[in-house]
Amino acid sequence: MIKVSILIPAYNQQELIVRCLDSIPDRDDVEVIVTDDGSTDDTLRVISSYDRLKNLKIFSTVNHGVPGPATNICIDNSSGEYIMYVDDDDYIYTDVFIDILDNISKYNYYDIIKTLQEKNNGEKWISKWTYRGCLIKRSFLGDLRHNNSESHDTAIMRELEKKNPKIIVFDKSALYHYNYPREGSIMWNRGFRG
Repeated sequence: MIKVSILIPAYNQQELIVRCLDSIPDRDDVEVIVTDDGSTDDTLRVISSYDRLKNLKIFSTVNHGVPGPATNICIDNSSGEYIMYVDDDDYIYTDVFIDILDNISKYNYYDIIKTLQEKNNGEKWISKWTYRGCLIKRSFLGDLRHNNSESHDTAIMRELEKKNPKIIVFDKSALYHYNYPREGSIMWNRGFRG
């Protein structure tokens, strides 16, 4: 039985996508679904040749300019009890994820498991309006899907909030490393270092 489906919309991350995939444990109860959003670099080739994860599903689509449609493809092809979103240039802490996964039955009452995120500078926080670092019960998500806006993650979290979720916070240590700002990105070049 798949306990957690990790969803990764990917676009032009040939340099970082392997680090992301390498952070995910290869287990029978974890599946990884990657949808390439029309990358113009070698991202799709890199993903397609990745063979460490036995439960890896790969899809591709034309580029939509925002990750919402690619994320929806991931959702529609997931089968886990929980889904977890991971950006293609970020990664998770494997040992923390395994700790949560091995004890996930303790959290069955809850609709959302929120966890600590960490930036490049070591700052840690729990976000209210992004799905990164959250495990969301698939049955609670239901038929909600992402829109085509830049703020699609905020929009879906607002919709989930309207459903009055039962939330637990796992804050023993950071699960999710948010690669912000990423070296070479626009924010990095403007002098922001997270």
